[in-house]
Amino acid sequence: MKIIFCLFVVLFLIALFYKKRVGVFCIYKKRVSLLTNAERSFYGVLLSVVPVNDYDIFCKVRLLDIVYPDRKGYAHLNRVKSKHIDFLLCRKNDLSPALAIELDDFSHIGRESRDCFKDEVMKLAGVPLVRFKVRAAYNLVAVSAEIMKNLQV
Repeated sequence: MKIIFCLFVVLFLIALFYKKRVGVFCIYKKRVSLLTNAERSFYGVLLSVVPVNDYDIFCKVRLLDIVYPDRKGYAHLNRVKSKHIDFLLCRKNDLSPALAIELDDFSHIGRESRDCFKDEVMKLAGVPLVRFKVRAAYNLVAVSAEIMKNLQV
């Protein structure tokens, strides 16, 4: 029993030393890609339909980097701080948000209230949000038309 206790103490001290040295207990690893396969595919579509002379395309942008609550307090801040938008088109000349794009895949099933919240936040902030369903192939004309309609070009 004494040996087990001593072993536990030694392991605890090693873990404590390791935590002080690296600051965390887990090891972080680089993701294979910033985007999922579906997002990467749609990013390629966006590159081909968005007028890149006028707009930059950003991926996985925090909602809080696009909008901010107009009231003080953490309640409103906490509701948006951990959410993100899949793609954001920003005007090249000033990087102002022009259009938010969400790619709806299977992970959105059962999370309709979260999607409605994002829709409402973006609407209140004056940033149009367009949703596209994940597909094996996209109609470039239809995607382009929807984007241009919402960019009001």
